[in-house]
Amino acid sequence: MRHDLPRRHGKATTRDRDLHREGLLNLGLTVLLILVIILGGVVGATDIDIETTFKGIWAAVGGRVPVRWGGSPLLIA
Repeated sequence: MRHDLPRRHGKATTRDRDLHREGLLNLGLTVLLILVIILGGVVGATDIDIETTFKGIWAAVGGRVPVRWGGSPLLIA
């Protein structure tokens, strides 16, 4: 039996359960938003974009960056 929900006459009502679920959903969305803001700030502060990320992965796996992408593995590292 769960003891974390408010009770009326020994039982949690459907409304209480809905409010509890809504609270957990809001908490989860808030945590997700904070993570997006923090990670976005880190990515923005270091000026890394998706293309640079792909170049870095390609350089690590293949050992070089295709000419059509420009750049060099030394600039990526």
